[in-house]
Amino acid sequence: MSRPFAAIGIVLTISALILAAYQLNTNDDGDTQVLAKTRLTQPAPTSSEDPTETSGPLPTTNAVLPPTLGGGDGSVSAPTSGNADATTPELSNSAPESTTSTTARPTTTTPPPARSHVSVSMTEVHSGTATHYTPAGIGNCSLPAIPDYPLTAAMNDVDYGLADYCGAFVEVTGPTATAVVRITNRCPGCPKGNLDLTVETFKAVAADSRGVAEITWKVVSQPLEGPLLFHFKKGSSSRFWTAVQVRNHRNPVVSLEYWRDDQWVNVPRFVWNYFVMQGGMGEDPFRFRLTDAFGNVVEESGIVHKENATVSGQNQFPYMG
Repeated sequence: MSRPFAAIGIVLTISALILAAYQLNTNDDGDTQVLAKTRLTQPAPTSSEDPTETSGPLPTTNAVLPPTLGGGDGSVSAPTSGNADATTPELSNSAPESTTSTTARPTTTTPPPARSHVSVSMTEVHSGTATHYTPAGIGNCSLPAIPDYPLTAAMNDVDYGLADYCGAFVEVTGPTATAVVRITNRCPGCPKGNLDLTVETFKAVAADSRGVAEITWKVVSQPLEGPLLFHFKKGSSSRFWTAVQVRNHRNPVVSLEYWRDDQWVNVPRFVWNYFVMQGGMGEDPFRFRLTDAFGNVVEESGIVHKENATVSGQNQFPYMG
């Protein structure tokens, strides 16, 4: 009788061990491993461990890192939009609303959209809406005031392009009058065809009771006195990083080239209205060739580089009025 009882005892012991092992390796539902459940409850990876992020800085679009920057996108008040003011640096020809960080582990993997030139027509009549604002600073075009032309405006972001209208004169017709206005700024929130006028400019073409008026505008030539002027930016140098702005031009400037190694070299224009040659233009004096929106070509020679100073040329675009 002892042997059968011994066998039964062995069977019960084995059954107990199997049951204990089963309970240790299952959860309450009996179909999910405890180990797997433990893994699911571990902390999620941090953003720096996210495999969708890049491991280094994003590339910028046509980026320039000047020694001293100017021109940018500070906002000032306006009824429907803000204007770009030149107090905040603009690092590239990318839309400033989507800046790209140059530090490692960026928070986005989408580079900002590149800006591009627009065609400045001397015959097209544009239609749009005018609003008004109070300027704060010199504006995104980085241009000083001209006493003979106190009425100024900000171009809408679409037509602004790469500062293509900066310094241009437009004839604005509103509900009450027509006035010649100089483009000195950019309106990031304005739709195509719209202009954001200074308060004085708005009063010159429309009653200011509502602050909004329907307008038409077209580019015009103006009989400015004196030759073209070339302003070299603070931080500019002939050997390392040359930034030059064209001033006192009767017609919109389309391009600037300089003579080097027996050929004309096009100088890229940036959103803050400077023509910038990375690596410098070489030894001065420079020889420039400029083209306006009418197709007129002017050459200048003997232009000596002077940092943060304005150098006078000898020629001027013809008045096309």
